[in-house]
Amino acid sequence: MPNLFYLLLAYGLCFGIQNKLPFLYSELYRETRETERILDRLLHCTYCTGFHTGWMAWLLAWGLEGKTPAEDWAIPVSVLIWSFASAAFCYFADALVGWLESNTG
Repeated sequence: MPNLFYLLLAYGLCFGIQNKLPFLYSELYRETRETERILDRLLHCTYCTGFHTGWMAWLLAWGLEGKTPAEDWAIPVSVLIWSFASAAFCYFADALVGWLESNTG
């Protein structure tokens, strides 16, 4: 059950970053540099943002539980697994929410 909690946490972070932090997008400015356009593309991509919220959730899990979700050499592998699992979950959840919004009256 805690893993589902952390996946929902990652999705909440992903949704918040994408939809509630407009100052991150360079669309608000007249002149945009290439790096800002790359950041915009990453922020519009739920899979990309979900990947980054996965490692954030891993760090929060470590802080909340007082121990890392893995030990020694498995820590970097664990972070990657959490990140990719979060990316897939965020993409699926966002697609499901979009479908539900478009198919409900």
